[in-house]
Amino acid sequence: MVSRPDLTLFSGFGLETVLVPVFALFFPVPLAIAATAAVHFANNIFKFGLMAKQVDWRVVARFSVTAAIAATVGASLLNLFDKMPVVASYTLGGSVP
Repeated sequence: MVSRPDLTLFSGFGLETVLVPVFALFFPVPLAIAATAAVHFANNIFKFGLMAKQVDWRVVARFSVTAAIAATVGASLLNLFDKMPVVASYTLGGSVP
């Protein structure tokens, strides 16, 4: 039987995915995404250290090209959304993020 930590090791879905909405409660959204990206990067370095000997570099190359394009599009969209007017805001403990 595969456990949850085993699934998150290979899928990448886990605590880091939950961090964006939690960080967004306390920080501006671009900062929340950047902070989550730092956690993802550190986690990926750790996973690479565990799995480096088993890497299929052809698969890495194919995914890297697509990931680079998607990351560029995502960063551009984040920049665009950040410049849009605020539609709604909230308060949490008397502070407005």
